[in-house]
Amino acid sequence: MSRSSDGLRLWTVGHSTRSFEELCAVLESPEVGPIEVLADIRTAPRSRRHPHFNLEALAEELPRRGLEYVHLKRL
Repeated sequence: MSRSSDGLRLWTVGHSTRSFEELCAVLESPEVGPIEVLADIRTAPRSRRHPHFNLEALAEELPRRGLEYVHLKRL
């Protein structure tokens, strides 16, 4: 975790072999939260083994949980 000068916190998390529910549990946990935006920095946001981490799936499902999803492929 990193804290910026304006008080914003930045967390990093890898999806590894987590289920979508496990990722959401991490993002919604009291120790971490409140997370408002998930910034995906993968160049190619795709996973053959875990399609729930594909760009389209995350862009559709995360807002349903009150989280914004942005893909920042340039990072």
